[in-house]
This record gives sequence, structure tokens and C-alpha cells, in this order.
Amino acid sequence: PTRITLGTYREMARPLLTIARKWGLAPMEWAPSSLSKDGSHYHFPHEKRTDIYGQIKQAIEHAWSGAEATPIVALCKETKQVRSAVGIDHSHCNCG
Repeated sequence: PTRITLGTYREMARPLLTIARKWGLAPMEWAPSSLSKDGSHYHFPHEKRTDIYGQIKQAIEHAWSGAEATPIVALCKETKQVRSAVGIDHSHCNCG
């Protein structure tokens, strides 16, 4: 791939829950216990997100070491602080 977009659990907004009920989707079976409000949503705490993204970014770089081109790693709907801490200072997410 030329781009890999990463994301972690982010609490769903009420409109998404309404749509899920309308479509007859089963309720979520799991929700994390320790969320913190960051921006307008509840997420894993900042430190946990940066750790997760950092490990995956490092694995991608290792997997593509020696390759002609390494995929661009992007973060989906993340704060500037998290992107900076991980070393991904752009917002080139595939989500649009």
C-alpha cells in the first residue's frame, strides 16, 4: 500500500447509535473501561493512544525497511498533540 491509516476506539456519537438501531444492528458487546475526554469524544487516554500508534508505526517501518518506498502512515481523527507525539505531523487520513 502507499498509505496506511490507523485509528483507535473512539466513543460513538448519539446519531450513530440511532442509525445502528434503525438498521437493526446488534448493540456493541464491548466498551473500554478507562476513557478520557479529548476533543469532542471520549477516547483511550492520550498516552495509551500514542503508545499504540508508535508501536504500529515502528512495525510498519520495520516491515518495509529495505523496500523501495515505505507507506505513508496517517492517523484517523486524532488530535494534533497525539499526531505530534507519534511523529506524524500531517493530517493525511484516508477518511476524507
